[in-house]
Amino acid sequence: MSRRRSGPCTALVWSDAAARYHCGLMLSAGAGQADLASVPWWQRPVRALALLWVRRVISAGSGCDASLEVERRA
Repeated sequence: MSRRRSGPCTALVWSDAAARYHCGLMLSAGAGQADLASVPWWQRPVRALALLWVRRVISAGSGCDASLEVERRA
């Protein structure tokens, strides 16, 4: 999505609560939305299709290609 061959994606969003990065595309597509009842009925299929497309584009679930070690602060 960010057209970068190396380095972090420009869509990464840091979450203090989860202490990790989230994909901004997934968040904007509605992946983090727990209550679909608050979404108008006509937007639900659009959000579902957008989420499928975003998951395909970022290859969600296929594994991480980063090589890093996380150190927890005491």
